[in-house]
Amino acid sequence: MCNKRSKQLHLLSILIIGTFLFVSCGLAGLGDWEYEFPNNYEMWRVNARNIVIGYREPGSSVLRSSGIGVDAHVIAFCFNDQFVCAKRVTVGDADKPIDYDNPQFYIIDTMEQAVYGPFEDEERFSDELNHLDITGLGNWESTSPAPKGAIFPSFLSCN
Repeated sequence: MCNKRSKQLHLLSILIIGTFLFVSCGLAGLGDWEYEFPNNYEMWRVNARNIVIGYREPGSSVLRSSGIGVDAHVIAFCFNDQFVCAKRVTVGDADKPIDYDNPQFYIIDTMEQAVYGPFEDEERFSDELNHLDITGLGNWESTSPAPKGAIFPSFLSCN
């Protein structure tokens, strides 16, 4: 009888520790990822409604996007060695679907930490690309599913 009770307590301990690890390590964000661009710029999928582009100081764990990046919700991107372009949509209340019909376009100069935009339509965005003589961006790549080259956090990383 004592042996059975001891096994039950052992299993309960394992369950409690497992639950603690699951909750404390943020495993709810298993779909989250990071994507690296040139010049310390990165894109982070924070959750299903929040994908941002910003600058991360070397050695820092903080991504700065205000004024030098693009806030949520980035749905597509393209880039070259100096510029990152983003297509983003506005995200409303969590109980409402995301409206993908009217995206805004941005150009980020990663060397100058400058942002051009928002451009309300693709024609104005293309005009600005021509004006700035930006070429070699490649095709738009969607952020859903995660883009090829995205970095996923380790399973039990508590960083």
